[in-house]
Amino acid sequence: MGQIPIYLNSEQIRILIVGGGKIAYRKCRTLVEAGGQVTVIAQQLLPEFEHYLTEQQIPLHKRLYELGEAAQYELVIAATNQTTVNEQIQQDSQAIICRVDDAKKGNGVLPAVVQRGDFVLSIGTNGASPIFSRKIKKQLSQQFDAHYESYIAFLQHVRVQYKGQKEVLEEVTNEIYVHMTGEERNETLQQFVNNLFEERN
Repeated sequence: MGQIPIYLNSEQIRILIVGGGKIAYRKCRTLVEAGGQVTVIAQQLLPEFEHYLTEQQIPLHKRLYELGEAAQYELVIAATNQTTVNEQIQQDSQAIICRVDDAKKGNGVLPAVVQRGDFVLSIGTNGASPIFSRKIKKQLSQQFDAHYESYIAFLQHVRVQYKGQKEVLEEVTNEIYVHMTGEERNETLQQFVNNLFEERN
């Protein structure tokens, strides 16, 4: 099965998760952290999952899935432990459907994700090995630490301020900027710009 990597605008799609187990919980956290508008349907949930939904004020319907419900959503995660229920959810869905029991039966896969603000890395194996995906995610999480969130915001600011100035835009991709403070980044960049101006004159 071929795959098309794509990022969706989380603020413009409605997401349904059916299921209350570990996988549903993990998928829910990933989607909520990405800004997704999530609704959960589950007759029974892990206590920590239910606590999380309450804490995050996420809509929860503690009951069985009802025929046709998936058609109201743009992204559906079928995460129950009953194949027949997951199949029904898939039949009802008119958009992207992710099957946790059999990824190849759905038309989408929710990958493992490392997110640092606007910097997003996704890892997938097309359902071959979720364990391997999580292992790679852990490695990338350590490599691309929390500094990258402010660094990417810095790059965005520089791109707007120095639009079309290739030398400057290339300069700020130097790794020395990653672990600097905001003040250090601005000072280092200003020195580079001053030197560049002097060379041109």
